[in-house]
Amino acid sequence: MQSPIDLDWTLAALLEWIGADDRRCHDAQLRDLLEAIDPGAPVRSSGVVVLVRSLAARVVAEPTLGARRIRDVLGIPVESGVEADRVLLAV
Repeated sequence: MQSPIDLDWTLAALLEWIGADDRRCHDAQLRDLLEAIDPGAPVRSSGVVVLVRSLAARVVAEPTLGARRIRDVLGIPVESGVEADRVLLAV
């Protein structure tokens, strides 16, 4: 199944989507995306929850970070004439 996560979502929208369903906080499929967005976050065996909390704490500390798009944080350019990219994750 393709994820609904769009690279044009803001980090705040991503956190809102994750928070809307508690299972997403434990979805190992999100690990790579969250690690790429917040590479300095601590990781353990239960790393997805830790990564979500770390990103949420950063957004609270730096509110402008929450307004940044996933695409911009990851350094992925917008390609003209291409539909919005979706991050492929099993959900």
